[in-house]
Amino acid sequence: MPLDAPCKPTPGGYEIQCATIPLAGTLGATILWGPERHRIGMSNAHVLVRPGSPVWQPRQSAPGSRRIGVVEAVCAGKEYPDPDAYFDDGKYRSDALFDFAYFLAGDGETSTEIAGGLYSGPPVVEGQEIALPALETRAPKKGELVQWIGKSTARIQRGEIVDLDRWAFMSRHPNVIGVSGLLKIRPEGGPGENGDSGAALVAVDDRHVVGLYCGSTADNKFEMGSRIPDDSFDLGLSVQVSDATAAFRRKLYEADRPSCVVM
Repeated sequence: MPLDAPCKPTPGGYEIQCATIPLAGTLGATILWGPERHRIGMSNAHVLVRPGSPVWQPRQSAPGSRRIGVVEAVCAGKEYPDPDAYFDDGKYRSDALFDFAYFLAGDGETSTEIAGGLYSGPPVVEGQEIALPALETRAPKKGELVQWIGKSTARIQRGEIVDLDRWAFMSRHPNVIGVSGLLKIRPEGGPGENGDSGAALVAVDDRHVVGLYCGSTADNKFEMGSRIPDDSFDLGLSVQVSDATAAFRRKLYEADRPSCVVM
């Protein structure tokens, strides 16, 4: 089945859309979140964008689409109309710490499965029915292999995490936002496609979700990902960026455009 088709309950890897922007992205995974263990669907902040917005599967204009939840929280960061405005901000320049957001999933609307067999639960013991457990998340590790599947590429991709602390611009439609602490991934195949953003990065060794796919570098040589914050982290927090750091980043940006191609 194409990953931009209606599917209920919706596994990770399928198309979703925040109703307040025209672009669609990918549902990363469904996990349990916070002390009350709410069932949430997670994706990138540049996919879900605005708290309070309805989330549709697939995109709202598609035949058979349905509302599967409402955006609950989006990682904070100061928005700018373009990169120059970020670099020239002399008042309070700040970065988001994650490209992460989540929605409260309606009953029966999403599944803890991830398309392509990336996660399909534990082995079934003969004669017993075992419901899929909630996916586990953990911090990423440099050098580990991860796999992901986005709604546009619609196939499993694989790569090695080579850096745990990159910086890039991301879209926060219609603006841009700086994001620190991103993952840099050396892919084994070609780059992703528009719409793959939000796909869960699943560790090959233990099948834990260690991040969310964000997009490709401008030269298409590397992929970028976001860490997943601990569920006790205040998503309203951002980090101030000094003028010296901004000046250094501006030189990098103008030299080789380390910004993500937003997917």
